[in-house]
Amino acid sequence: MFFLDEPTSGLDSRAALIVMREVKKVANLGRTVITTVHQPSKEIFNLFDDMLLLQRGGYQVYFGPCGVNGKTFVDYLQKIPNAHALPDGMNPASWMLDVLQFVECIAVYVWLICGEAIARIIAILMYTHM
Repeated sequence: MFFLDEPTSGLDSRAALIVMREVKKVANLGRTVITTVHQPSKEIFNLFDDMLLLQRGGYQVYFGPCGVNGKTFVDYLQKIPNAHALPDGMNPASWMLDVLQFVECIAVYVWLICGEAIARIIAILMYTHM
């Protein structure tokens, strides 16, 4: 098992892509690779096989396969009510921040109207039952 915490930190986009392509080669050899990468480029995002996405506060938003070019992941997030479609050519990592910001706003709004306990229940349902 290979653990990497922010292996692209401090690197320019070209160097980060080179590093992550090498990491992908290790994974293709049958090794399990677990890494954290914040806001990867589209090219790096497309190298991932599976993803665990956590929202602020530690809420699990997604855990599963990314799919080819992130399609499985994108299809999942597009099931969020009122989530806008991923624009052609846009980085899925940037797009998901926009979508999740909207979901977080809904949870905050429900919190203000209904109270903290109900908002937490609704937020958890929103994140896990799409």
